[in-house]
Amino acid sequence: MKNLAFVFPGQGSQAVGMVADLYESYPQIQHIFARASDVLELDLMEMVASDVHNQLNLTQYTQPALLTSSVAIWELWKEKSSVRPTFMAGHSLGEYSALVCAGALNFEDAVLLTHKRGKYMQEAVPEGTGAMMAVLGLEDQQVVEICQQADAGGNVTAAACYWEFAQTGHTAFVARRKAKYGRVDSGSSPRLPDRYATCSRRVCNPLSENALPAPRSSKCRCQSGAGCSCTSRRAPLPAL
Repeated sequence: MKNLAFVFPGQGSQAVGMVADLYESYPQIQHIFARASDVLELDLMEMVASDVHNQLNLTQYTQPALLTSSVAIWELWKEKSSVRPTFMAGHSLGEYSALVCAGALNFEDAVLLTHKRGKYMQEAVPEGTGAMMAVLGLEDQQVVEICQQADAGGNVTAAACYWEFAQTGHTAFVARRKAKYGRVDSGSSPRLPDRYATCSRRVCNPLSENALPAPRSSKCRCQSGAGCSCTSRRAPLPAL
């Protein structure tokens, strides 16, 4: 198979019980989670499988959990299949998974890095302060204008430019925008889904900009400030 690419998921893709069935069946999965648990000094698989302490959606644990799950599945894929991708890439956090699986970043280093990355983001934005909401089908300028309506009230919100627009910012304002525009129709279906992303701080959330350094390039449509890490700002991952 030619021109095959593997794209790894970012934050918001996590779910309690993810890879738990594979963990029970394959030693490769168990080994990868054991290595991550040693770095984090906790039982990462127990958190992923049951999340009895409600930690999985805390960014400092979400990020290494998703990284570990992605790398574990990749290790299993290598043993079960001879097919190899030509390219690896990832959505936001998934870039770290891609770098590890491509052999460009040590796994243990990546686990610690994503844990620290999430921890600093967690500290910059207290739990429950921020939210993210997908916006489907509206023009760019419409989303920007909706975000600008927050200015008078002292709220912080921004449009993050991924494949689909998202509104990020203070939780209360994002909730009001959803209530007001949840049935705005630009021609087909409802524009805003019925749930928020299951995390309260993203790199593209302007509330998080103090937690992270400025990105590598300058052009971006999302207007969320120096802390933005949109895909349009970041250099592409190397080909294998």
